[in-house]
Amino acid sequence: MTINKNSQFWMEVESGKTITVNGNEVPVCYWNLNVLRGQLKMYNVGLKPNRHWKISDVKKYFGFKGNNDELLGLVEGLIKEFKG
Repeated sequence: MTINKNSQFWMEVESGKTITVNGNEVPVCYWNLNVLRGQLKMYNVGLKPNRHWKISDVKKYFGFKGNNDELLGLVEGLIKEFKG
């Protein structure tokens, strides 16, 4: 499993950009990780989150390489790191 540190996701991590969710400020990168976790779980059982969704777009945005199971494990590991 390799990670590209020049991807859009890692630029958002460094920028500290946030969005408001239910009145709380949440980093955009953390929000996207949580959404992706649900999407990958759907994809791993054979469902596409929507008809335009592509795993290659996800890999490009996050800078990941690997198969679906490796991606899910990596995303869950990153979520644990963000929760600290």
